[in-house]
Amino acid sequence: MNDRYDQVTGATTVPFYGWLLKIAGTAAAYFLAGKLSLLLAIPPGYATAVWPPSGIALSSVLLFSYRVWPGILIGSFCVNVFTSLDTSSTDAIIKSLALPAVIGAGASLQALIGVFLINRFVGQYNPLNREQNILKFFLLAGPVSCLTNATIGPAAMMLFGIITWSNYLFTWWTWWIGDSIGVIVMTPLVLILMVEPGHIWRKKKTSVAYPLIAMLLLVISIFVYVKRQEGRRIRDDFERIARSVVNSLENNFNIYLENLKSIDRLFNTSSDIDRKKFRLFVKDIMAAHEGIQSLEWAPRVLDTNRLDFEEAVRREGYPYFQIKEKDYQNKMVRASRRDEYYPVYFVEPYKDNETAIGFDLASEQIRHESIIKARDTGEPITTGRVSLIQGKYDQFGFLILLPVFSNPLHGTIELRRQEIKGVALGIFSIGELIDKSLKGLMIEDIDFILYDDRDENKKRFLFNYEFGKSGERRIPELSQKEIDLKSINMRYSTVVNVTGRKWGIIFYPTIEYSKKSRSFQAWALLAGSMLFTGLLGMFLLVLSSRAERITQIVKERTEELIAAQEMLKRANIYNRTLLEASIDPLVTITGEGKIGDVNKATEHITGFSRDEIIGTNFSSYFTEPDKAMAGYKMVFEIGDVRNYELYIRHRSGHTIPVICNASVFKNESGEAIGVFAAARDITEMKKASEQLSDLNKNLEKRVEEEVAKRRKQEQMMIHQSKMATIGEMISAIAHQWRQPLNAISFVLIGLNDAFQHDELDKEYFDKTIQNIKAQLIYMSKTIDDFRNFLKPLREKILFSVNDSIESVIQLMHPQTISNNIEVTLKCNDAYDTFKVCGYPNELQQVVMNIISNAKDAIVSYRSKLKQEINMKGAIDITVSRKNTSVLIEIVDNGGGIDESIMDRIFNPYFTTKEKGTGIGLYMSKIIIENNMDGRLYVSNCEHGSVFTIELMEN
Repeated sequence: MNDRYDQVTGATTVPFYGWLLKIAGTAAAYFLAGKLSLLLAIPPGYATAVWPPSGIALSSVLLFSYRVWPGILIGSFCVNVFTSLDTSSTDAIIKSLALPAVIGAGASLQALIGVFLINRFVGQYNPLNREQNILKFFLLAGPVSCLTNATIGPAAMMLFGIITWSNYLFTWWTWWIGDSIGVIVMTPLVLILMVEPGHIWRKKKTSVAYPLIAMLLLVISIFVYVKRQEGRRIRDDFERIARSVVNSLENNFNIYLENLKSIDRLFNTSSDIDRKKFRLFVKDIMAAHEGIQSLEWAPRVLDTNRLDFEEAVRREGYPYFQIKEKDYQNKMVRASRRDEYYPVYFVEPYKDNETAIGFDLASEQIRHESIIKARDTGEPITTGRVSLIQGKYDQFGFLILLPVFSNPLHGTIELRRQEIKGVALGIFSIGELIDKSLKGLMIEDIDFILYDDRDENKKRFLFNYEFGKSGERRIPELSQKEIDLKSINMRYSTVVNVTGRKWGIIFYPTIEYSKKSRSFQAWALLAGSMLFTGLLGMFLLVLSSRAERITQIVKERTEELIAAQEMLKRANIYNRTLLEASIDPLVTITGEGKIGDVNKATEHITGFSRDEIIGTNFSSYFTEPDKAMAGYKMVFEIGDVRNYELYIRHRSGHTIPVICNASVFKNESGEAIGVFAAARDITEMKKASEQLSDLNKNLEKRVEEEVAKRRKQEQMMIHQSKMATIGEMISAIAHQWRQPLNAISFVLIGLNDAFQHDELDKEYFDKTIQNIKAQLIYMSKTIDDFRNFLKPLREKILFSVNDSIESVIQLMHPQTISNNIEVTLKCNDAYDTFKVCGYPNELQQVVMNIISNAKDAIVSYRSKLKQEINMKGAIDITVSRKNTSVLIEIVDNGGGIDESIMDRIFNPYFTTKEKGTGIGLYMSKIIIENNMDGRLYVSNCEHGSVFTIELMEN
């Protein structure tokens, strides 16, 4: 981010305990932020729309380097393991430890990847003062790097069976959003508050950190309020459903009670109730109410009437009837004697309940106590839970005992005790009662527990209802262990009064209920608000950075302005000094033609003071104001005027001739705003000019005489050069003719010998004559070449450079070959020849001079090296094209030219030869550059010199 920790790149710069402290601090910060973040979680579970620890992790690595990654792993592990630790089994413990470890490793890897991307594409010590850097920082640190743990975490949860594949994408999306927003929100805060050196980020605390913290507090406050409202709505809906269940349960219980009371009315209205009448009476009741396991009638039988009662029942068709009770082995045996008995006399349905006939209800303590209580109160009594073995549900039930009196208007306990005829008994299934109460109610994904709140034997549990995963109601098998009601979070508890007893009921939602009930309003609000907060942080960071840059620019510009003002002040003083230092009049003229400033020389030449001149029209000081104004306008049109001649009228009336030079001066935008003019008094110059004019008249005549003399000298030098060249050519011709003359001499000697010996015949004679003619033709061609070389040309002609050079080579061949020197000509072009416009014989003269000098240089070089004639000499002539020019390069191996005389070899009369004239190369340069419009120059190469002739190609 900046050079805050430039020493943390190596392990040797920070002590080991220092790193342990940083790792521990990172773990603590991550854990604390994680626990606080879970307060923002939306039930069920721990899903949250923002996960600030991801920003803590990234900031820690940015601040303390990659080596603090164990702190991130430890912090993440602790947050997750304390949230979801399951110690119910070894497998659960292993899973509870492995999953947080994987998630912690993903969090560490995510932070490391984020810092790597930032260092790679933003810069390791970037102060984030540019918009593009801020955008890249948050994009890479948030949405890009947060793909890491958003992929690892849900995948691990799916692998461990915490979520299914159908929930993976939603979990991935929630995880990615939470981590991304956490990074965007927390990272700038941590960096601004903790980054070093602080002076770089200190200004951002006021402009970014404090508004961001205030926004965070506002968002959290709004979220807590909305979350509370959401929770209240969910709770209200939950309690409404629970109350509807309680109301239905109470109504169904009252229906059971009313049906039981109808038996009381039956016995009160009729005195001859037999078994058949009882069966017919309760048949419809039981058909309408499946929860009634059985309805019974147990008359009161005193011990004195026991035998008569048993005999009477036997006569009804029950030959083995007797009043019974259960022994310690739970077997039916004859009841022990007691003051009174309440044997079951009628029971419906009879099938599967045959063994109940004759069972004395008073033989069981619970039933006996209930009978006594019902008798004494005159009200129906509900027993505690009883185990049922019949019916649809293999679980708990309850009994309702209703006392029946011979006198319905029993008013006192004594009367009730005397007039009780017996008890009507109903055995009811709690499961059937619950099942009937839930019909038609929307109670999906809500469970509840029913327990007896007054059971002195602590058998409180009555019924447990769980909503099945398949979406259908089911009643699970029940255990009689105590239920830890304190472990249930959101619940609704109430008490149902059931004829002398109180049933407690606790409703609690399942996870699916909370998932279906939540509207995601709070989640969306938190996610959106936190995202807005993060974007606000980015925006504030951009504004802060821009403001800092603007402040810096303003500061720099202010300093520049102060410096410019100081420079302007010094410049004004300097300019004023320059104005006054000039001996010539200097004037500044505004765009309106008014004088802005003058120097003392202007006061002197006009006779007016500076104060009188400033602000007046400048043209009024000239004898020709219109001409002066025309020059002024010309300056604005073309930018300046040079040597503009005018006459200034002095205050006294006399005039002074001046030449004016003027140019425009411009403002900062480049607009011309005035003219700066200087005038120079040329009175003395004019006098000198007149004198010079007289001198020039005589001077022209003298120049013409000198030019004529110079031309005569040049002609003489050319003639000398020509003569020297002719001497060279005559020597060449002498060499050329020596060979054919010798050949003719030999031929004539042979002809004479043939004649003396009579061997001369016509064939031999003709052959000899042809040979002599060939030698004469060769000699004649040599004369023609010599004549062409000497023939003067008055006009330039188009000629072949190659042919001209070939002619020179032929003329010089006897001299070069006699000195063991090989002259070659080659053309570096696709064309066979080059043509130029000029004087071919003059070019030949130049080439001959250069070849002759090269020959002499090679001979001299041999002598210097003490080499004999067998040292091979070479003169290579190359003709090539360079753009539109023809280059002739003449290269020799004569040792080159001494660098000390290189710049003098073209001077007239300069020579290094004992008998040289010193005009050959001088005239060669004059011919090429003046007559042929070309160039001639020389340089040294490895073994000799290079003369280059450059001519314009036709």
